[in-house]
Amino acid sequence: MVNTFVNGLTKFVGNTPLIEVSKVFGARNPLHVDLSYMNPSGSIKDLPVLNILRHLQKTGELQKHGGIIEVTSGNTGIALSYWANALQVRAVVIMPKGMSKERKKMMELLGADVMEKGRDFEEAREHAKYLAHKENLIYLGQFSRDQNPQAYNVLAKKILKKKVKYVVAGVGTGGTLMGLAGVLKPKGVRVIAVFPKEKKHGIQGIGDGIFGSFYKPELVDEEFRVSTKEAQSFMRELWTNGFLVGRSSGANLIAALSYSENGSVATVFPDSWDRYFSVEDKHINFISGGLR
Repeated sequence: MVNTFVNGLTKFVGNTPLIEVSKVFGARNPLHVDLSYMNPSGSIKDLPVLNILRHLQKTGELQKHGGIIEVTSGNTGIALSYWANALQVRAVVIMPKGMSKERKKMMELLGADVMEKGRDFEEAREHAKYLAHKENLIYLGQFSRDQNPQAYNVLAKKILKKKVKYVVAGVGTGGTLMGLAGVLKPKGVRVIAVFPKEKKHGIQGIGDGIFGSFYKPELVDEEFRVSTKEAQSFMRELWTNGFLVGRSSGANLIAALSYSENGSVATVFPDSWDRYFSVEDKHINFISGGLR
């Protein structure tokens, strides 16, 4: 039996505020931000996870297996745990070692089986393949299913109404950026991909080194690189202005502010700050009048 209360929250997925923050951050041109961390499970990953689960339900694949498995650095795993709980389906999440402990705890509290395996995504994926075969689990498939980028059509349509010159987003699987690009690029919007500067970085959620099979570099007009220190600094500035978000939001804001020098921009704040408590230890003070 489906948890009808949680299932009723599906109507809020993607229906997050798209606001202008130009004055808050001193942008020269209009700067629009989708507060995607306000999705039910606390991140933008509700969009692809729910879309994929609906697809697997519709095709009957979900019912044929003993549960669903995915390799993730955190947000996809939390979203999967949340919606699998609603569907009363077993969720198994494989994480590379070294991710923030809050993410693991959230997934466990939502009923998922969580395992930390491997030093990186490649090693974690090898373990997931073994477990999927052994326990008859179906892959969520965030790296391979077209339902990932397709899920962002609702966000792209919101942004399209703002008539922006640039759309900016960090790249993990590439689902967010490809989904936005598919709708916005044909309308003349320039597509900017945000990546970490360092090979070994601390901006969880982007720059994992593995793109989805749907990632098309030819849809990207420019790449913008941000250091972990820069992303963390801007994240904390966002905190002082009342936006309780993660480091990838800081990275997106840096890039968006840079491109706002030449025209209007839209970006996203992908996840909530509650996934980062163990890696942040300095208290914050809200800027007087910072909440607008």
